Amino acid sequence: MATATPDTIGTVLTQLLTAAADAARDGGDRLGDLLEEAEGAPERLVDDIRLFAEQQLDRLKQLVNPPDWWNLLVIALLAIHELDPDHLLVGTCQVPDWARMLTLTYLPATPDAVQASVTLGLALTGDGQHGSMIRINGALDGVQIPSGGGPLTVGIATDPGGTATWLIPFGGPVTAPKGADGTGGVRLSVALTPGLDQDVGVARLSVGKVRLELALRYPAQPPDHPLWRLSVGLSGDGGQPGLDAELDLQSLLGPLGSIVALSPPDIRYSPRLLLAADESPQFTLGPS
Repeated sequence: MATATPDTIGTVLTQLLTAAADAARDGGDRLGDLLEEAEGAPERLVDDIRLFAEQQLDRLKQLVNPPDWWNLLVIALLAIHELDPDHLLVGTCQVPDWARMLTLTYLPATPDAVQASVTLGLALTGDGQHGSMIRINGALDGVQIPSGGGPLTVGIATDPGGTATWLIPFGGPVTAPKGADGTGGVRLSVALTPGLDQDVGVARLSVGKVRLELALRYPAQPPDHPLWRLSVGLSGDGGQPGLDAELDLQSLLGPLGSIVALSPPDIRYSPRLLLAADESPQFTLGPS
């Protein structure tokens, strides 16, 4: 690689970008090879979804360690799998016209006693369309994973009798599901507690949970039930604000604090961004 000087900086940047693209392509090829191998696995989860063997799951973890830009979604999928490895199962499937998918399927029972399931699929590499898939089969009533709570939790709920598959291309629109049976939908949520609670006497900061909620509905029944709704926000439990900060200015200013009467700033917000089909984005700071 060329030495970086003012005259060669453009060449060096080009070489670095080319090397990064080659590394990403190599990682994508290895993921594609692993998915193709798993496609021949004998154990079937739901419909055409195949279960990863333990050895293949270990190879998948090695593939994203250390992480690269293209595999952050795989890292998130594996982190969710670790919340409940007995019921959140990693596998693969092939959808017509799409690249082979890496899947995460939630089963409330063992694979040989399936009553309902929800599958998230990621098509990240290989020939065909790239994007995500959400497939529901049967009713799941307010499942929280793990059931005892924790710093990272996932919520899953589907309507009774719901059967549908959403295919969402990266950068493309969310459209009506394929194979929908009747009326139904799915609600998925992720809550992450960053653990940012600090109190140093003159200042206090408390940060609640980062929450992401996705609701998909068929057929759409706006305005209460649009085709899709995505919410991202910061909020606490039990009605507490997502961001709570307080500064004791009088103590901070020392002797000056007794001369000038200052009201301590008390910041309480619960910011939230709401996106929905055929609606303008909405952003609110929440109560202050």
